Amino acid sequence: MHLLLPTVRRMYRLTISLPWYYNNVLTLRERAVYMNNGVALPMPQHCQSEADIRRWKKLNTKKFMEEYGNEVLDQYDIPTEEELERLDRNEDTDNEADEDDEDDEDFTDSEDEAADGDT
Repeated sequence: MHLLLPTVRRMYRLTISLPWYYNNVLTLRERAVYMNNGVALPMPQHCQSEADIRRWKKLNTKKFMEEYGNEVLDQYDIPTEEELERLDRNEDTDNEADEDDEDDEDFTDSEDEAADGDT
C-alpha cells in the first residue's frame, strides 16, 4: 500500500491544472463532450495519507460524488442548459449551411474547359 499513495499523488498533480485547461482552453463544444465524464479523484487534501485514501477508495459512485466529487466539479465551468441549446442551434445552422453549399455546386465550365470546347 505504500507505493499506492505516491502514485495517487503524482496522478493528481498531473490533473491539478485540468480545471484551468477545461475552463480556459476548451471550446463550448469540447466542454460539452467531457461534461458527463465524472470525477476520478477527490481534492488533494483527501489524498494525504493511506487512511484518507481508504475513506474514499471503495465508495460507490453516488456516495463518492456526494462526499468528494461535487467539490471537484465546483472548479469546472460546466456548460449550462442555455449554452447547450445555443450549441445545438448553431450546429443545426451549420448543418443547413453545409447542405446549401452542396446544392450550390457550380457546374459551369471553367475558362480552360470553355476554351477547349471552342477549338
